[in-house]
Amino acid sequence: MTQTSDTGANLLNAEPAETEKATPKFDVFARGVATGLVATVIVETGKSAVSILAKKPLVVLAAGIATGYFAHKYRKEIILSTDKVTEQTKDFVVRQKNSFVEMLGESEKS
Repeated sequence: MTQTSDTGANLLNAEPAETEKATPKFDVFARGVATGLVATVIVETGKSAVSILAKKPLVVLAAGIATGYFAHKYRKEIILSTDKVTEQTKDFVVRQKNSFVEMLGESEKS
């Protein structure tokens, strides 16, 4: 019984496994795959929607008017969110660049 409790205590205090330390790289890879999948679904869905709308010009006109109205109504929020996304994109590019430089450094050491 004492071995079991010692083993349980060791498991609670043990360092993370080697695979758990590598999960951030896997998370980046998984996000990339998920983003690609979502983009593909959106493009394929958009193709069919655009082909249907192209046959009905009044629907396209109404959609354009509605889009213009809401773009004007929420222009401040759109600008703020665009600025936020731009900053996040810059941060993402810097992180990717740093990650790439680290990978190059690791490969040169090998």
